[in-house]
Amino acid sequence: MTARLVLPWALPNPGEADQAAIQQFRDPLRVIMKKFLPPNSRGLIGRNAVWGEMFSPRFQMGAGQSLRIALALYDIKSAAAAYRALEAGTQSIHADGYVTARLPARMRGGKPLSERDVSRAAAFYLSDACTALLALENHHRANQVAPFKRRAKVMEAMRRALNWLMAGRGTLLQADDRAPNRLLIDALAFHACGELNQHTAAVDTAGMFVKRALALWRKGYFVEKSGWDTSYQAVAVHAANTLLASGYRDSRLAVIVYHSANWLSMRIDKQGRVNSKGNTRTCGGGESFLGRTKKLAVHEVFLALSYTATREHDEVMADAAQRLYTWAGRHRKSDPCFEFE
Repeated sequence: MTARLVLPWALPNPGEADQAAIQQFRDPLRVIMKKFLPPNSRGLIGRNAVWGEMFSPRFQMGAGQSLRIALALYDIKSAAAAYRALEAGTQSIHADGYVTARLPARMRGGKPLSERDVSRAAAFYLSDACTALLALENHHRANQVAPFKRRAKVMEAMRRALNWLMAGRGTLLQADDRAPNRLLIDALAFHACGELNQHTAAVDTAGMFVKRALALWRKGYFVEKSGWDTSYQAVAVHAANTLLASGYRDSRLAVIVYHSANWLSMRIDKQGRVNSKGNTRTCGGGESFLGRTKKLAVHEVFLALSYTATREHDEVMADAAQRLYTWAGRHRKSDPCFEFE
């Protein structure tokens, strides 16, 4: 018998969107799932795994997406591994809900992260984690992924972190005011964690962030640094898709997401390469993170297109997603940034 968390309210189920996407994109989604599985039982992934300890739960982001895909595939072994990675992020959540984030001493001259950066790191992690927990608690094999007591402990950590993030929501809104991709990720954190905890104020707060993000949309793309960016466009679309899959109701958001995904799909050529000419942040945009030039996040572009295409039954968009996956599989070591005339 499956032990479930007994909640007096119904949870929206983003797993339904995952199951629909799996029907058409099983192999690509399995590849993405594996990308974010931890290499060992410690559960660390990304830079945390590279650096050997938990520096920031932000670097655990992706574990939730992997958990959702694994659940849709009924791959319980992979789901359990992804859950360990999600669970590892709770090491950073204090008793009062404060979510620690730091970098190795050799970076930033050993200076601590700003309040804004700490809040952003928490929002990134919570957006991924709470969405996955919604899918997990709707899945009839949840207890095979993780025992009841472990899941209850993680749920409690999410509740504390949400309350802390809510207290600083004004700082977060001000910090991300001009970055639509981050605004939508913030909205997802408040909405998914709010639904998980029946926190009405958090769900309402998500709407504030969505409204601001939509104000930064122009003729098919979300404005990033006074222009467009293919990579961050994909991040914004994927976050918005996940909001919709997690029960967020906004018909205007759904329409804008479709047009935004279509804008992105039109920049994929017949070979499957993404035209990133004119990017303001990644590729030719010149931004860097922790000393590395920002590149196109191919998996984010694929997720944005595949989930939109599945929901909207758009075969042209689905074909663009498949072309991208085929190109990426054949050019794993190639620079994903291309610019065409």
